[in-house]
Amino acid sequence: MLLKSIIVTYTPASTNQVATPRISLESGSYSTPQTTTISCTTDGATIYYTTNGTTPTTSSTLYTGEITVNKSMTLKAIAVKSGMNNSGVAEATYTLKVATPYIRVDDATSTSKSISIYCSNTQGATIYYTTDGSDPTTSSTRTEYTGAFTLSQSATVKAYAVYGEMDASDVAEQSVTLKVATPTFSPQGGTYSDAQSVTISCATEGATIYFTTDGSTPTTSSSVYSSAINVSETTTIKAIAVYGNMDDSDLASATYTIRETPIDAFIKALSENDLQEGMAVIIVNENAKKTMGAAQANNFSTVGVEFDKSVDPWLAEPADGVTVMTLEGGPGAWYFNTGNGYLYAASSGSNHLKVQSEADNNAKATISISDGDATIQFQGSYTRNLLRYNSTSTLFSCYGSGQQPVQIYYRNQDVHTVAAPVITPASGAITEATEITMTCATEGAIIYYTTDGSNPVSDGQLTSSAKVYSSALKFNKAVTINAVAVDQESNFSRIATASYTYTGTVQVPYYENFDAGLGNFTTSPTNSGSSDVAWEFQVNHDTATYGEERKYAYVSGGTYNSKANYVGEDYLISPVIDLTGLESATLNFIHAGHWFGTDSNGADTGNAAVDLAAKKACCHLLIREEGGSWVDISDRISNWFEQKRENNKNMYYRVNSGDIDLSDYRGKKIQVSFYFTSTNEQSGTWNVLKFAVTGTEPEVDNFEIVNMKTDGYVTYVVKN
Repeated sequence: MLLKSIIVTYTPASTNQVATPRISLESGSYSTPQTTTISCTTDGATIYYTTNGTTPTTSSTLYTGEITVNKSMTLKAIAVKSGMNNSGVAEATYTLKVATPYIRVDDATSTSKSISIYCSNTQGATIYYTTDGSDPTTSSTRTEYTGAFTLSQSATVKAYAVYGEMDASDVAEQSVTLKVATPTFSPQGGTYSDAQSVTISCATEGATIYFTTDGSTPTTSSSVYSSAINVSETTTIKAIAVYGNMDDSDLASATYTIRETPIDAFIKALSENDLQEGMAVIIVNENAKKTMGAAQANNFSTVGVEFDKSVDPWLAEPADGVTVMTLEGGPGAWYFNTGNGYLYAASSGSNHLKVQSEADNNAKATISISDGDATIQFQGSYTRNLLRYNSTSTLFSCYGSGQQPVQIYYRNQDVHTVAAPVITPASGAITEATEITMTCATEGAIIYYTTDGSNPVSDGQLTSSAKVYSSALKFNKAVTINAVAVDQESNFSRIATASYTYTGTVQVPYYENFDAGLGNFTTSPTNSGSSDVAWEFQVNHDTATYGEERKYAYVSGGTYNSKANYVGEDYLISPVIDLTGLESATLNFIHAGHWFGTDSNGADTGNAAVDLAAKKACCHLLIREEGGSWVDISDRISNWFEQKRENNKNMYYRVNSGDIDLSDYRGKKIQVSFYFTSTNEQSGTWNVLKFAVTGTEPEVDNFEIVNMKTDGYVTYVVKN
């Protein structure tokens, strides 16, 4: 067979095609007119385009330069060149829509609002608005916005904006409420012992106040308030205020309970004739405001319990720990039954007051009373048999002579017992989320409380600081609650107390002056060294020298009379301070100190470097992120205290620390600590007060609003 060679040739398809044009402005939505350009990488190519979405041909518009995009469009382009295939089609779609207006509401007067409408992202846009709630795009009541206007009644403002051939904006909507301020009463509702002159006021100028005193809800047909209302019996006043076309105010209500001065629950015996068998009695030292506490068989004496005569004698039950005894026998042979046994004098050589099970001769006592002071003398074999009060040891015991006299108070049988409030949780640590509740087992009793450390009762009356408890309480600081319950016959319970430390988060600005204790600060001893090295609250009472009491946080590492130093350390720790959302943060405090590496008089040695090193060896300023480790920032303190007396008096010279920049911790939650260390070789005393953390928020005027939705969300673009 004869084979011949075969040659096969292949001709590829033509690649001689013009490059697809490139449109510089990307597809998207824009709130202002834009410009775009079209280019082609094929040299010498001619570009044709359309803006109506049709495919361009060589009969379409010839591209010669920058194209204005001032309305919604679909831009398509091709490029052609002689001898080459036409390019593919380039395409970009643009939505040109006017930005949604922003409606701003400001107070103009107490009875009107100022309304401003902006469309800052579409400059030159025309805004139309309505105030009757109708659609401004179609409403015949729409008005062209030319400047701020006022409203004197509640309204719904709607606005939209147009510009050239751009799509109209969405409709913005803002409810504007003009409501008369709620009336206020002076004095506030509460329990009073005499008639009250009650005034009603309203912050809305020119408003008319209507009120009732029978508990009914007032209307514009009720009495018009014109002058103070005399309240001489328990009354509930309700009031509303109205003005023009504004919405009527909310209802204000206050109840004034007028009651007689309560009967004393415990009355001081002024003579032996006031005493009767079976009476409930307590033994008091009025001078020291102490009452005899629990006496047990193995005690040598009984500790005095705090018992303020200006408060407790009006209480149906005295404070916890007070011994309420039953008086048995009669004149010349009285016996004090504590419930655990009978009081008796127990020694001739020591000052012993004990309790025994039998009512024998050792427990028998004679009582004589002169000017309210009771002489209680036990009749047994022991010669130290006078029941007296030792103010030095704060003890009730038996003595042969001397010491302070006692007084006997007996329970008034006309006073009903009111259960003391139960405060839950009991004293302890709280955060801003902790709910504190109070209950009383006495039906119908009202609970009154204070949070400023004062008693809610004084001289048989509720104080002006006492508040009515109605619902769970929350606090964002350390607090002490004193509470009392009052029944429907105006009898008081004993005072219940609960103290709380605060371990939650506080906001900036945060201040702690240390003028009522350590506040929200806590201490954290490391349990190394002496327990005497501990932060505490201290008050200097020398008002004659300084014109005021000096209050501060205080720590000391030695006894300077003997020039002996303790070894120990302690932290004074702030609550968690929230720096999130801040542009910058600054710490500032005042401090004073003495005896750090000093001369024999406690003053600076004159060598600045030596003195500063001594102070920094013991006094440390620390910071940490929440849950993190402590970082020493003592070097940020600009001004260290000077070791000298202020005006040569017994008070350390106070110095401002200078502003301490915490901006590197902005956006975080932090704690600050004053950390004190003391050694045998180096120590001193450090005082701190007027602690403050302040901050600044980011600038808010350096932005543009690019979208304001009717659901309240705003999109911002920050300018650089």
